[in-house]
Amino acid sequence: MLLNRIYKLSDINIQDRNFVNNYLPFRTKGNEFDFSMISGALISYLMKQRIGKNYNFDQFKQDCLFKVSGYLSDPDFKSKIDEMYFKDKTIIRVSPEFSLFNVEVNSNIGNKHMFEVFKSMLNGKLQKESVQIEGQVNFLEEIFLEELKKHVESFEIQQTCEPYLPFLAKLFHQDLSFISSYPEYLLSELNHFLRLYAFLYCSQLALNINDIKSEPESKPLYFILDIEKASQERSQIKNYGYGLLQEKVTDLFPILSLLEYFNDIKNEEMVVPLWRFGQALSEASDNESQLANASIKTFLEKFVTARNLNKIYNEHATPLDTLKNLIEYAKEQFNKNTGTSRWDIYVKYKNQFNKLIASHFIQRRGRAGNILIVNQDNLLLLTNLVIGTRDSLRFQELLKAFQARGIWFDKQSEQTLIKFYERIGNVEKMSDSGDAVYVRKTL
Repeated sequence: MLLNRIYKLSDINIQDRNFVNNYLPFRTKGNEFDFSMISGALISYLMKQRIGKNYNFDQFKQDCLFKVSGYLSDPDFKSKIDEMYFKDKTIIRVSPEFSLFNVEVNSNIGNKHMFEVFKSMLNGKLQKESVQIEGQVNFLEEIFLEELKKHVESFEIQQTCEPYLPFLAKLFHQDLSFISSYPEYLLSELNHFLRLYAFLYCSQLALNINDIKSEPESKPLYFILDIEKASQERSQIKNYGYGLLQEKVTDLFPILSLLEYFNDIKNEEMVVPLWRFGQALSEASDNESQLANASIKTFLEKFVTARNLNKIYNEHATPLDTLKNLIEYAKEQFNKNTGTSRWDIYVKYKNQFNKLIASHFIQRRGRAGNILIVNQDNLLLLTNLVIGTRDSLRFQELLKAFQARGIWFDKQSEQTLIKFYERIGNVEKMSDSGDAVYVRKTL
């Protein structure tokens, strides 16, 4: 019961230290993401299989070469097979199962943080039965697969964290199921797919992080195509684009570090988003509300004292109002005027987001300044994901599906988008009306 966690807030010992364990895939440092490793960990998670602890890639290579040598009439061909499949782990790109050798996420803290976010988005819903894992292999590769299967072990999935953005988690599940049904496409695009969803997740998390009364939903964030010209007159791009995202992303660390106190659990309970606590307060009885409010106020007083902030309380606030006040204090401690080093941390988080999460979506365009863009690779991937198992999709429905994932276009970009689809030949235009335009996937 979430109210019980709120009641316990008043007993928590608060230190003048901020940290995040959940929901944030990047930190101020240690964010050298290796998406091939993250992809391997995700495939292992989907298959619920991993390589045994006492087996490694070099042993696998030797076993495969020994096994295949018995089928060769020319012994010299063995070295060519070694070159073709095992140099630089080329075999990992042959079939998804071989990606089990790329699962060392714990060797890099950035990989671990990123994988945990994707794991929370799946929330245990995607099972092996719903995903086409096996790729198309030839005679030699089938031998290698048989060797691999001798050294894999099953494991049980442990889910410890509810998704922060259920709407995006549902689409991530849907899109991953679709892309997994095309093994070759999965191998070529999985890294790209995860980079895309890392940005969609972080941007929508930033836009939703201050809302605690209801379940998050896709909020407008406007982009232009990388082939378009930018101008300062496009109000939606200006008001709901790069500037808005930069303003909101700085709230992620303060609020998620505050959330760690609410999820101070030492048993089998799940880590849950802050908005779930807000929902619990909204549904509480009068007596529960009084107890919760008293606990949050006590926590707030200790929080303000520990961080040497100005004490301004509303004694008659509701529990939700007190929680909002607490959130504002969590952000206030990073104010540039507080005279502490926290401001530097604040800036570092934003810089890491721009550099490592959003770099492929930010572009500087002269007098228009920095704007959010969607390049052609991401556009085609998004298009294929949205259309999914269908042959084609009406253009307006395509736009709605983009918006559901956090990508919004204004009218000018919509026209450019239609022209782009026409140019690459995957559009059926029944009339000049956008409603009569159908877009096909490129798979």
